[in-house]
Parts: sequence; structure tokens; C-alpha cells
Amino acid sequence: MKLGVVFSYGVTLAAWHEQGNLQRELTPYVLLKDKKQDLSVVFFTYGSISDHSFLPSNIELVAMGKNWKETPKILRPLYSFLMPFIYYRQFSQCQVLKTNQIWGSWVAFMASCLTGSKLWIRAGYDHYTNHLLRNSPFYKKIISYFVSLLAYRNADLITVTTAQIADFVCKTFSVNFQKITVHGNYIDTDLFSPLLLDKKPRVLYVGRLNIHKNIETLMKACAQLHLGLTIVGKGEYQDKLKMLKEDLKSDVTFLPSIPNHELPRIYSEHLIFCLPSLFEGNPKVLLEAMSCACAVVGNDVRGIKELICDKEDGLLFQSEVATLQDCFSSLLQDKFLGNKLGDAARKKIVNSYSLQSYLKFEVNNLARLTCGH
Repeated sequence: MKLGVVFSYGVTLAAWHEQGNLQRELTPYVLLKDKKQDLSVVFFTYGSISDHSFLPSNIELVAMGKNWKETPKILRPLYSFLMPFIYYRQFSQCQVLKTNQIWGSWVAFMASCLTGSKLWIRAGYDHYTNHLLRNSPFYKKIISYFVSLLAYRNADLITVTTAQIADFVCKTFSVNFQKITVHGNYIDTDLFSPLLLDKKPRVLYVGRLNIHKNIETLMKACAQLHLGLTIVGKGEYQDKLKMLKEDLKSDVTFLPSIPNHELPRIYSEHLIFCLPSLFEGNPKVLLEAMSCACAVVGNDVRGIKELICDKEDGLLFQSEVATLQDCFSSLLQDKFLGNKLGDAARKKIVNSYSLQSYLKFEVNNLARLTCGH
């Protein structure tokens, strides 16, 4: 049996490598192939032949983006619509086609219509919901709605990361709930485990640098407490945040994206991890920090409050600088509290979000698609 993984629009293996996500994204497919001996896996990426250098030998590659960079941006959507025809032979060899996310799912949908392959839609977050929460321009909301509608309505199976997303998909797109399976993002709990390092009295943030991550609130809270802050990641908001650092005269260290396998050391070196986002799906960085037994602090919003049980395995704040300062002060004054929360967080991740539980989930999904149950 062959599983085709269709990458999100414009995404390449080289991009995964640059973002530091390559190992994390590849691991479940490598292990899934080992676990299911009759399975072969092929990646359909938007990269060129150079994407081969990032793949292990037991995963095949169809680099659909050989002419992607040379194609004018305005014509790239048209090019993507032609991909199912251009690579018909490679798509037809797959019994199941799985999307990596919703955006770009039309390629997998068209290919499944042409070849009769089963269509498996994976949504780590709901694309349409994010546009609503970001108050994106109307045309982006409309496009996202119809792309999502096309994907969800025609899927043989849908997997999402939270029950909240599943409920939204059912109600918004009139999808039968029986088509949906739910499992949070997996964490390699062996890799992301507590390291015996001296913790710096600093706060850590890891993720994209954009306005919806609410990093300004985090920086202001740290500055007023004279608390050091480490920010790991890249994004369009980076220059503005660096200007804010100068205005606040605060102790902020900016680090570029770090390979996933190096992050456990970063988590373990910091006393506190904070995710101040205005909304999230099922944030991997928060799961990773909890798996490393960090004392985590998160905004009391969707996607975060489903993971953190306030005062049991982390602390929640109410979007404001003052309430965030209260959380930080509690952890700075009571090291026992931080250790207690970190231990509980680690236990939660091991029990519910481990890589092994995710692999069993994926095997069951494949069986459901190929055996009719």
C-alpha cells in the first residue's frame, strides 16, 4: 500500500529544514513505515530535485516544484491546479492521499478525483477559523471558506487536533462527525524530556513573530519586573519587537529559528516558558515545553486553555500585562510551585500526546481508509 503526503501550497522540504522542523515532521512517517511493513510513503512537495537531500532513503519524493521559483507568483495557483494532471502517474500509484494542512488541499482533492484514491484531510489547525480570528480581508476569508468546504466535504477521513476544531468543522461545513478523528499534535517525549541543567531566571518564548502572538504584552510584563526574556523564532513583526526592546530598555535576547532537536536544551535552561498568543490551534511549542517539565504560562484563550489546567500543570493569565506579571511573580517567589507544575505538565504530555500513541492513531486511520472500517 502506498500513502501519498501532499504538502501545503508552496512548501518544500528545504523550508522545513530552514524552519528547524524537518526532523519533527519526518519522524512519524519514518516510524510509521517501520511499524507497518506493507506501507510505502511518497512526499509530493513544491521543491526541486534538491529536496532529495533532506529525505531518508525509505521515503520517496515527487518534487512538483521544479519550475516553481521561475513561475510568476500570479500564475502559481494555476500551476498548482495542473499538478494532478502533470503527475497523474505518480498520484495514481497511491491508494491514499493525505494533506499536510488545508491550504493547498485542492491538489490532493483533484488527484483523488482523477485516480480514485482515498482522500485524507489533515488539519493541524482550521485555516478558515484563523482568518476569522485574525480579521483578515474579506476575500481571504471567502477563499479560505471555499477551500475548506471543498476539502472537508469531499474527504473520506478528516483528522484534527482538538475536539473544538472537530465541532467547528461539523457545524460550519455540515460534515458528518463520524468522518472526523481527533488527536493532538504528537511529542517525542524521549527527545523532549527534562534535562538536568541550571535554569536561568529568564522567560522563554518560541514561535512565529507576528501580531497575533501578542509578544508585546510579554515583553512589557518582563520589562516591568526586570526579568530577562529569550525570544526564539522569526517573522514579519521582528523589527518592531526589536524597536520595542530599545524603547523598554529591557533584557531581551533574540535567537533565530533553532532545529527541533536542539530545543529541549533551550527549554530546560529557562525557568519559565510563556505562550501569550491571542489564539492557537494545538500549539506544538507549548506541548514541547510541557514535555520538558517547564513551568508554563499561557494566555487564557482557545487552543491554550484546553492544554493548561490553571494552577495544576501551568498558569493562565487574562491577556493583560498585570495578570501576566502576577503569574511570573508567583513562579519567581515559589520555586516549589514551578517544579510541581512542571512535573504535572510532563505527566500530561506523556499520557496523552506521546509519539507512540500518535503512531497507533495513524495506523488505525490507515486501516479505516483501506479496510472500510
